[in-house]
Amino acid sequence: MNSKKCEKVMNSFFELDKGERLELHDSLHLIFCKECRTKVRVLSKAEKIVQLPLFQKSKVQDLDLSSAIKSTNPSWMENLKPVSMVRWVLSGFLMILLFMLSGIFLEKIQNPDYLIWFYVIVGAVVTAYCGAFMAINMDFFIKKIDTSSLA
Repeated sequence: MNSKKCEKVMNSFFELDKGERLELHDSLHLIFCKECRTKVRVLSKAEKIVQLPLFQKSKVQDLDLSSAIKSTNPSWMENLKPVSMVRWVLSGFLMILLFMLSGIFLEKIQNPDYLIWFYVIVGAVVTAYCGAFMAINMDFFIKKIDTSSLA
């Protein structure tokens, strides 16, 4: 096909970020131009081959990393204590219960304008609590997700 068009399509392919899709007109060009399609396939396969060593986990690397961390901070692993899920759940329920009870008592005592702000603040605190829970226990949720069915 047209060499200028092929060059333009290949440049747009090289400008893409990881996982980003080609535009429709570039994809159509790849469908009809065997030369460009072959280049893209070869480049994609080469990228996968080059990345393969990065995904292989080595125990030697893990031992080197942990020994390097321990040499800089000997008490590194001693200070790490897993947080119990039961404590997270109980404290969350306790927090929500206390907010509900205080909201009920405030409803009888305070002006309704104050109640609106109270409920907004309660919502923000509960949202922050849930966000902290998810952020701290992210590996728990990742391990529970079965990614083998997605591949």
